[in-house]
Amino acid sequence: MRLMLMTFVVCAGAAISNAQLYTQCPATTFDHGPVITFSGCSSLITVNGNGSTTVANDPGQPTNQGVVGPQNVNDAVIGVQNNSGRPLTSITITGASTPDGGGTFAFDASGSVSLTVSCPVANPGVTGYEGTAGETFVNLTSTNVPCDGGTVNFSPAIQPGGSAYFFLERPVINGTISVTPGNPINATPVPAGSIGVLLGAAFIFVYGMRLRFARTS
Repeated sequence: MRLMLMTFVVCAGAAISNAQLYTQCPATTFDHGPVITFSGCSSLITVNGNGSTTVANDPGQPTNQGVVGPQNVNDAVIGVQNNSGRPLTSITITGASTPDGGGTFAFDASGSVSLTVSCPVANPGVTGYEGTAGETFVNLTSTNVPCDGGTVNFSPAIQPGGSAYFFLERPVINGTISVTPGNPINATPVPAGSIGVLLGAAFIFVYGMRLRFARTS
C-alpha cells in the first residue's frame, strides 16, 4: 500500500510539472534539428486595459537543447493575450535577449523556412517562425545584442479577449514592449467634413433663436 501511494504521488507530481500553464498556445511542434514539442506558451504577453503589458514565462517548456526553463536559450513559442478592449494590430519588442547573449529575433533557419537574418533589416520576409494567424515580422533591430528587437504584425488583428501565438528564437524574459491598438470596437469615426456642418447648423440654430426672442420682446 505504501509503495502504491508513493507511486501515485510521484506520477501526480510529474503531471503537475508538465501541466500547460498558458493555454493561448496550443500543443505544437517546432523543427530546429531536433523537433521540440511545446505543451503551451514559453512566454505569454498580456496586453492590459490601460495599454500596458505583462509577461509571464513557463519554466516547464523545452528548448532545442533538451533543457527546460526560459533562461536556457533557443526557440520559444510566444502567446499574446489581448485584454485591451481594442483590436491589437502589432506589438514591438525592444532589447530582449537571454543570458547567453542571444537576441529574441535572431532567426537562424529554424522552422519550415531556412532563413538566417542579419539585423537591422526592415522586412526579412517569411521566416518560418510565424504562427497560424497571419503574423509577419518587420523592422528587426539590434539595441544591446544582435537582433534583440522587432515588430510582430497581426493580420487579422487580435480581437478583444482573443489571443494569437508565434515563434521566436528566444523567450521574452526582458526588454520593453509597446503595442499598436486599433480603433475601439464601438467607436464610429466622424468624417472630417461633418464637423464643419455640425458647427454651422449649431450657429444657425442659435442665431434663429436670438431673432425669435428679439421679435417677441
